[in-house]
Amino acid sequence: SPPSAAAGALSGRAERLLASLRKRGSMTNRDWCEESGVSSRTGLRDFEELMERGIVERSGKRRSAAYRVRG
Repeated sequence: SPPSAAAGALSGRAERLLASLRKRGSMTNRDWCEESGVSSRTGLRDFEELMERGIVERSGKRRSAAYRVRG
């Protein structure tokens, strides 16, 4: 299947998060919450959506965790 298939069914917010990650290289949940205006819990859900699809990986734990596009 084409590479775009994995991104096809993402929520609109997750699509925006992915675009930001590609532009910035890596982000923390705080970065995303400040950029998007979502709560910390919602921000984590957005990252989880991308991690479950294997698009994004996390490094570090808890508050210091940073996320980046795999590959």
